[in-house]
Amino acid sequence: MDNYFISVPLANDLYKNHKLTVVGTVRKNKPHIPAELLHVKNRPLYSSIFAYGKHSNKCVMTSYVPKKRKNVILLSTYHDDDSIDKETGDVCKPEIITFYNSTKGGVDVVDRLKSEYSVTRKSSRWPFTIFCTLLNIATINSQIIYRNNTQIILRRRAYITGLAKLLTASHLQRRASIPFRNIPLRQKITNVLKKKSP
Repeated sequence: MDNYFISVPLANDLYKNHKLTVVGTVRKNKPHIPAELLHVKNRPLYSSIFAYGKHSNKCVMTSYVPKKRKNVILLSTYHDDDSIDKETGDVCKPEIITFYNSTKGGVDVVDRLKSEYSVTRKSSRWPFTIFCTLLNIATINSQIIYRNNTQIILRRRAYITGLAKLLTASHLQRRASIPFRNIPLRQKITNVLKKKSP
């Protein structure tokens, strides 16, 4: 996960109740981050600090300093130790970071695809914003399933247009069949449905 979704309570709940592990970056304003992980003033370059969950929580948080006065905080329920990846050489990256870097491609692709064609509109109503985000992710997932099942590769715009027409076809047919509907509107509907006007 990227830092938009992840939090310590969510990671603990996914692991405890669903046996799902999580690895992701954490925003520095989250309340569950220990203060020691946030301080970078006197820390040496390429140093790491680890924090572990209480009791039976399998949760590891690490703070890594890649540049002076900059740190990256990651949370993992997949890892349970403070091992450093030896293949990173002098940079001394923790295994949590190298694992996240090797698997984060999916998150980056989804973010890019969401920004290309988005149904989101500026709104102060958070349920509407969440609904639009879910629609964006649902179209990405459905396009992946469609491509894997049919081996047909469509551009994203063409796929979304076709999907919208398929989902609204029955509603448009119902509207076109109303006898007292005005003629220009009925003709527009039949043009969209690509059927002859009655």
